[in-house]
Amino acid sequence: MSDVEFQTKVEQSLTTFSRISTDDQSGVEGFISTFRYCQLDTANIVGYQNLLSLVKKRETELNIPENRMFYLSVVPEVFDVIALNIKESGLWTTKGLNRLIIEKPFDYNVTSAREFNRKLIEDFDETDIYYINHYL
Repeated sequence: MSDVEFQTKVEQSLTTFSRISTDDQSGVEGFISTFRYCQLDTANIVGYQNLLSLVKKRETELNIPENRMFYLSVVPEVFDVIALNIKESGLWTTKGLNRLIIEKPFDYNVTSAREFNRKLIEDFDETDIYYINHYL
């Protein structure tokens, strides 16, 4: 998917679901123009390194601080590899704040969930990890 195709999807979503009018095209177009699309293989660190290059470029172009949020809404089998690749690729290394947000269920039972959490806090500060339970 190209950046333009992704931006079109964002615009369609805003038009369909936003509670705020999207009639002000100048504001909407400016907002939509900031979006970029980057697809990667979760198991291949090269994709994360490419994402890091894109993120750094956009931070510079938009003059925004290096505050990064990684929202993982994926199957439990890939949480650990994604988290590790975020760390190993340099995406986690910033001058600002980082947050790792994990949407539950993040494992299959209490024992495996505790093991998963133990692994995460080996590589990430526990205060930077947020768990979201969308069933509440």
